[in-house]
Amino acid sequence: MKAHSTAPLPLVVCVLTSSIFLTDLMFPLGVASGVPYIAVVLLAMWMGGPRPVYVTAVVASVLTVVGFFIPVPEGPGIIMGIENRLIALFAIWVTAVLASTLVARNEIVRQQRDFSEKLIDAARSSILLTDPDGAIVRINEFTAELTGYDLSQAAGRSWLDVLLPEAERSRGEAFHAACLEGRNSEPQLLPVVARSGIVRHLSWASRVITEDSGKPMGVLYVGLDVTPLLEAQQKLLQSERLAAIGQALAALSHEARNELSTLRLALDLLEAQGGGGESSQLARHLRGATTRLSRLLDDVRGYAAPILLERSTCQLAGIWRKVWQEVEERHAGEHQLVEQGEVESVRCDVDPLRIEQVFRNVFENALGACITSGVVTIRCTVKDVEGSAFARISIRDNGPGLPPGVKEKIFEPFFTTKVQGTGLGMPICRRIIDAHGGELIIGDPAEGAEFIILLPGSEATSPQVNEPAAMISS
Repeated sequence: MKAHSTAPLPLVVCVLTSSIFLTDLMFPLGVASGVPYIAVVLLAMWMGGPRPVYVTAVVASVLTVVGFFIPVPEGPGIIMGIENRLIALFAIWVTAVLASTLVARNEIVRQQRDFSEKLIDAARSSILLTDPDGAIVRINEFTAELTGYDLSQAAGRSWLDVLLPEAERSRGEAFHAACLEGRNSEPQLLPVVARSGIVRHLSWASRVITEDSGKPMGVLYVGLDVTPLLEAQQKLLQSERLAAIGQALAALSHEARNELSTLRLALDLLEAQGGGGESSQLARHLRGATTRLSRLLDDVRGYAAPILLERSTCQLAGIWRKVWQEVEERHAGEHQLVEQGEVESVRCDVDPLRIEQVFRNVFENALGACITSGVVTIRCTVKDVEGSAFARISIRDNGPGLPPGVKEKIFEPFFTTKVQGTGLGMPICRRIIDAHGGELIIGDPAEGAEFIILLPGSEATSPQVNEPAAMISS
């Protein structure tokens, strides 16, 4: 039995033992004079381990015998006094044996409980115990790390509200009800949203905990984090799609380009012969169609091909300024590029041509969304990510922003909102940034659209976070 605040117990035991001994001296022949030592032996159970119990029993036995001889007994009552003392000694040692056995068993139970707790906390799976109503009773350390909630914050709250996204709570409620009714046999895939907003996907197995009568006491959930597996499956599926596109492109690209070359030659001859009117207009339409088809072939080939990088240490500002000048010349109207943050100091080990492609695509989309005068704000800062420096480049325009439903699909291949778009520009950009070990995500500004680029390996030689914004105008 684990000791509960053992510091004052020895003093209490000493005082109580002394009181019983003095009482024993006053009533030396009564059985009640020795039996009260049982209380001292029982109290010793809380001093930790069997040893204090036996030590107390020995002391109580000695005092019981000594108490019999002070004063020395005389007369016919001595036999009864001896019997009473023997009864007291028997009671003391029976109590001591039973108490020490109980202490030893409780210690074994405590050790087993502690071992089980350590196993639960050491498990790299989410372990969750709820009452029949779904209120959290216990979570292990892995669940606390995964969700950002410790037991003190989660206890008593519904596991549906703490762990699941709002859209998935109805499924979780049905899963809990089925478990209580004994209808769950297969694991259930349910997402878990952490306190930080990060979503992980877990495969949950459940088991109802019942009393001897069969009444449910609670539900035990064990969740295996399958997020890496799902991501790997998604990447494998994407790779298979890319391989299929590559095979089809290899078979069609050569023939398609030959046919396009023939068509362009025919259009050149048609335009050279003149004729004007509808013939010239038709030739212009056909030439535009061949240009778009050629661009589509180039985009598909670029998306399917592996990303090979030729890295060098580059100033990011120099790359985006060059691209801005090229893109701005192709768009009518007054446009401005506003630079903020650590513009001059941030350098990264990148493939400059590939990063130019990313900036070009983002700038084209930004100016294409602005009707007349576009203002593109680019803010560059250095961000610490798990001890490594990353360049964070935020590119935001003053356009109408992304329409509903577009944000979730903008990185899907062949999804586009443009009449003449291929839907491969942004997916290719994401592949380029991924190949650099970075990340391309969509921001959520109050107005306009925002794309955020994270690139590793940056170095800030002279941070200038508070420097005035620089403006580049057409």
